[in-house]
Amino acid sequence: MAIPASEMFGEVEVYRRARGALEREGVPYMVVGGQAVACYGHRRPTKDIDFLILKEDAETAVRALERAKFFIRRSDPRWIFQAVCGDVLVDLIFASCTPRGVVPVTRDWLAHARDAAIAGDTYPVSAPEELIGLKILAQHENRSDWWDAEMILERHRDGLDWERITRISAIDPVKTLAFLLFLETRHPGEAWYPPGVLRRFWGEAAAELPVDLPIARAGAMA
Repeated sequence: MAIPASEMFGEVEVYRRARGALEREGVPYMVVGGQAVACYGHRRPTKDIDFLILKEDAETAVRALERAKFFIRRSDPRWIFQAVCGDVLVDLIFASCTPRGVVPVTRDWLAHARDAAIAGDTYPVSAPEELIGLKILAQHENRSDWWDAEMILERHRDGLDWERITRISAIDPVKTLAFLLFLETRHPGEAWYPPGVLRRFWGEAAAELPVDLPIARAGAMA
């Protein structure tokens, strides 16, 4: 369930101003982060909004928001710029940045966006596949990304395209395997993912870890 407008106060106008600035410049975007997770039924407190855009549009986007009276931070040119209005933060994300490399946003991700309600307005919101893939990579200490992904899977796992999910997360097979085992510890034997996904990432993680994983057992576990 999306967060209703009655609970959003002044940030609703900030979202509209940011979206309007992007749309006037023709910058394609979709919403990710906590606002997108809420659209899939898992609400958690957040007043910020995350827009996923293409790297080639990043400078156009920040200039548009600067003209709309946002304070701009070019926080990390590898993957994120930020715009601030009052106490509301707008993230402009154009890649997922991991210790193993950078996964750039693609037009294909944006093409799969779905219209959804955020604070009474309709926005293009990430499809579950791209959102889960990003959440797998984003998890680190003191973050809730895997729990977000779990909640999306709990409600929407039937019919998910795991090829799209793992196309994003494959840069880090160890973290992808860890997420699958996280699901297994919380939902043992419930088949929340295709068997071949576990086999694949068990094998790929085994090739990277400084210990021998018993590859044959991966098939048995799946």
